[in-house]
Amino acid sequence: MMGSLESFIKDLFNISDNMVHYFIPILLLLVTVIIFFLFRFIIYKILNTYLKRRKITSSYKEEAKKLFLKVQKKMIPVFIILLLYFIIYPLIYNLEIASYFNYIFLTAIILSLIQFCISIVDFIIQARFLEHISSNLTKKNINTISFILRLLIWLIGIIIILNQFGLKITNLLAGLGISGIIIALAAQSLFSDLFSYASIILDKPFEIDDFISIEDFTGKVEHIGLKSTRLRSIDGELVVIPNSSLTSIKLRNFKQIVKRRVVLKLKFTTSNGYEKIGEVNEVISSILKNREKIEFERCNLADISNQVALFYVVYYILAPDFIEFVNIQHDINLEILRKIEEKKIAFSSDVVNIDYVKHDKRETQA
Repeated sequence: MMGSLESFIKDLFNISDNMVHYFIPILLLLVTVIIFFLFRFIIYKILNTYLKRRKITSSYKEEAKKLFLKVQKKMIPVFIILLLYFIIYPLIYNLEIASYFNYIFLTAIILSLIQFCISIVDFIIQARFLEHISSNLTKKNINTISFILRLLIWLIGIIIILNQFGLKITNLLAGLGISGIIIALAAQSLFSDLFSYASIILDKPFEIDDFISIEDFTGKVEHIGLKSTRLRSIDGELVVIPNSSLTSIKLRNFKQIVKRRVVLKLKFTTSNGYEKIGEVNEVISSILKNREKIEFERCNLADISNQVALFYVVYYILAPDFIEFVNIQHDINLEILRKIEEKKIAFSSDVVNIDYVKHDKRETQA
């Protein structure tokens, strides 16, 4: 490869063999510097786009710049190692030494790439939580997620290095026999929960103090741990759920509800008469319209059957908190009862009256 490069340079610039040995390092230095600044520009654009999507405010932009400088510093060793390789390798003529040099170079470049990848991961994580970084809980989350991802990057890097030296991790585990299988299964379960934890923290399907529903269980989030999450039910029961389960099932987060829909069925007896039944819509509308945290939709006479006039009342309560929602609904129901009582409109008791007429047997026979 280097021979063809030398020939190409000699033909291109029309220089002697002696000059080529001096010219190649200078050319590689220039190319490396150009690639470095080009790569730096690309990384800057990508990370800057990420920050814009995150809508980082101007007060936190200085912090974001400091984070980018850390990424930039980790880029430098990668290009220095590449530059040294291209300068030194052509000067090595012994194949055995060249082979060892390749192993050293690959190890060094992988280690520097590990550090570079870690700096990018740290940048993304810290940018994700930049506006809440003063919180102790957020700092703990950042440190935990950073540790998990660092561990993953190091494991991948070590596996690649071992693979370069001809040592495959699968062969090592197979050599351990039953112990290897146990280690592999334990590691799989552990990493599954750890990555699920990272997913919960980064994606935020729920947070501490959120009221969530999972399958047939509803409760408040008390703690989000590395392996599991603890929920407290309305009855006070504490339930521990593995993080891997939480990321693989459907859950409902009631805290993130902007408004809650309420459908109220009101039954009145038709014996109230046309005028009284007609007043129901006006009564309900006067209660719900212009009321704080209420979005009134409709009140309709939906059905008339079995001496019952059925009204459907639909409205929204603009309260994400469940307790507040229940309290508002309670007050509205009491107000409806009071107004209906004032208007002397009778509710239906759902009792069907059957008129039974006794016939005299003798009259029937006659």
